[in-house]
Amino acid sequence: QQTLRETVGMLETYCSLATDCFDLLLALAESTAAAMLTDDMCARVAIMLNYFLKTLTTDAALRARVIGSGGADRFGFDPRQLLVATATLLATLAAADDAGALA
Repeated sequence: QQTLRETVGMLETYCSLATDCFDLLLALAESTAAAMLTDDMCARVAIMLNYFLKTLTTDAALRARVIGSGGADRFGFDPRQLLVATATLLATLAAADDAGALA
């Protein structure tokens, strides 16, 4: 029981941290998209966004969202919200990408 409570506590913390980090990325992209589109950052950001998109759109992820729909309430993590945030971040960066760095 103690190990389960500790694991749940860690999961809640990680989910909260992930949401906060993504919120920060969105805010940065809206105000300083050019910094994320530099040669050094562009590939890293693209890899991260592709990872999220791939992970959140697999069949296993879809089943987990349907089966574990209580996860958003219990752990503060909503895969659908993260998918929307990922798409929003990608659209924000693409709109600011005059040089075609993301292509």
